[in-house]
Order: sequence, then C-alpha cells, then structure tokens
Amino acid sequence: MMKKWKMTLLLTVCLLGLVVASCLDAAENEYRVTAPTFATVTTDGAGNYRLYLDEKRGILIPSEESAVKHWKNTRRAYIKYDLPYLNEVKETTSFRTIVRDAKRIEVVDLADVTGLEVLPDTLGTEVVNNFALHAYWGYITLQVASGNNNNCRLTCSYDRNRFVNDEKMKCDTLFMDLHYAKGNGTWNMEIPQTVCAEIPDFVRSKTTADSLCIVVSGKVWYDSRKDSVVTLSRGFRMGRVRLDTPSYQ
Repeated sequence: MMKKWKMTLLLTVCLLGLVVASCLDAAENEYRVTAPTFATVTTDGAGNYRLYLDEKRGILIPSEESAVKHWKNTRRAYIKYDLPYLNEVKETTSFRTIVRDAKRIEVVDLADVTGLEVLPDTLGTEVVNNFALHAYWGYITLQVASGNNNNCRLTCSYDRNRFVNDEKMKCDTLFMDLHYAKGNGTWNMEIPQTVCAEIPDFVRSKTTADSLCIVVSGKVWYDSRKDSVVTLSRGFRMGRVRLDTPSYQ
C-alpha cells in the first residue's frame, strides 16, 4: 500500500513538473516587447529587404515570421517590431527580428518655389492645430494635427535663396513653409496625418557644415476657439552623414 502511494505521489509530482515546464516554455515563447517607429525600406531586388530605422535604432532585417513578406515599392513605413535581445543597438547595427505590422507612408515631392512671387493655390493654405517634423536617412517626416479625419495633401515649399551656409555654427539651414489641404477620403491610420519627402538634391550638394538644420514654418490656430492664427516654426537638426537615402547593403 505504501509503495503504491509513493508511486502515485511520484507520478503526480512528475506530471506537475511537466505542466509547470510547459507553462514556462509557453510564457517564454510569448514574451516580447514590441515598439513602433518609422523606417526607410531598401531592397536588393531579389525579395530581400533591410529597414533603416529612424531615431538611430539600427538596421532591421525582417525575419520569416514577419507579417509583411513583400514590401513592393514602399520607401517609407510606420512599423511595429520586436525589440532584439541585444545589449546595445547602434545606428549601424544590423539585426534580424519580427515585424508585427507595417503601414506604408506616402512619399511626396517638396515644392521648389524659387523666384515665385505668388505661390500656386494647389499647395494648400488651410490652418492646422499643430505640426511636427523629424529627418533621418535622407527623408523628412511631416505630421499634422488637423482636427479632422480627412485625408490630407501635405507638403512643404522651399526657396533655394533661403538656404543658409554658416561655417561658424557648424550647421547649415534649410528654411521651408508648410502647406496643408484636405484630400479625398478619410485618414484611418492610428498616427497623425503623416507624409515623407526626400531631402532635395541641391541641399546635399550645398551642405558643407557638419550638420543640417531643417526649419519649417506653418500657420496654426492660436487656441481651440480658432479665432486667431499665428505662424509657428519648428526645427530638426541632423548629421550630414544622414542626408543621403540608404541603399541595400
């Protein structure tokens, strides 16, 4: 009787051990930290892709488990990816991980208005609630809080004569104006209305300082009552080495 009881207890302990081990394995497999960011998409033309992440987050190689298999002609994307198990990730660190979700961001043309006294109406003159910008890997990312869910026609104009070289400050400056207009349809993405634009070629050739400052000015409502308008300027500084768009390497 005692032997039978001991055998039953031993089997129970073994089964519990298997259950606990299985649960731990399942928990370990499910554990992940997913982060969002913008990325520049590059390809070798043979179905292989590398994503150059903004904010110096490194170079992501999508794994086979990624949600997106074919990026097609996507140049810029808003992605959610699993953070890699690395002690440190530098701007040029390459790593393979899972891309959980990706949304293609439209790449628009900036408007060269050099020499124009009157700007085209098609650029858009609507006032927004707020706007922001940043620049990485050869692209400027523009975002607006427009106060509506309409699709947008969003871009910036630049005048070549407003490009400033300043050797003393070690930072050249590109001045631009924001232009917003409502588009057809609705904006259904989970982020503010967003577009990207390549840094103009003339800026790459004329930048001689260590870095470039991009200053965008736009008209915004002064307060929620929308009874007054002010011109707001925002800037972003980026290193000269990130002016060029990356290529698959």
